[in-house]
Amino acid sequence: MPQTVFAAPYACGDDIRIFNTGVDASLARITTLGTPDLRWKVANKPVDDVTTLGVIAAWDTPVTARLGPPNTWTWADVPTAAWLARNTEMSAAKYTYYKLDVDLAASVNPATFQVHTTMHADDQVVAVFLNGQLLPGSQLADSWAGGVHVSVPSTFTIANQWRTGANELVVQVFNNSATVNPASARKWGGFALEASTASCTTRPVAATVAPVPATHPLALVIGGLLVAGIGMRVARRQAG
Repeated sequence: MPQTVFAAPYACGDDIRIFNTGVDASLARITTLGTPDLRWKVANKPVDDVTTLGVIAAWDTPVTARLGPPNTWTWADVPTAAWLARNTEMSAAKYTYYKLDVDLAASVNPATFQVHTTMHADDQVVAVFLNGQLLPGSQLADSWAGGVHVSVPSTFTIANQWRTGANELVVQVFNNSATVNPASARKWGGFALEASTASCTTRPVAATVAPVPATHPLALVIGGLLVAGIGMRVARRQAG
């Protein structure tokens, strides 16, 4: 199914799946591997830093991917989202960044807005940035903790740095196989995000009152009354 970029601002009560990775224009999970996700972006950055986002020169379009048998490691199924990777070869670096641009409607109170998510990563989400700010507690548990060969998700609430209008959400994924040399042999770095609910409160939107054109009948009436009032005041002064 062809995809479209979701440009409408998010308002309270909208479908929470717009935050998910690997969904199509109807917000259904994409099942065909190698399908581009036009809403999310992906990039690598050579600087080893999990506290500051810094500048990422260029973003690419990720594709839906799946790691499983005959490979020893398996990316767990995500019911309403799909895993993403840099490309169909699932090449990676030590750190892979995934970005989603989200517009919040003016009716949403950004101070109280929260998105509750489940995140999968190969190997680990080490930082979540919202509008360039590192969110506290966003270094999540290793997806392969305890030697389990199927990815284990972590829950995380995206909050505190939302603002009305444009927002940039960036998730930084650490890939342990990035120690493999040569660099061309590095693989995986996959990521999946599934939003479950949103905590969303509204705020009143200030109404705008259009000015009345000078040629509008109402303006002419008001103008006539003002002139009449001034004339009466002048007449009273002259009579006194």
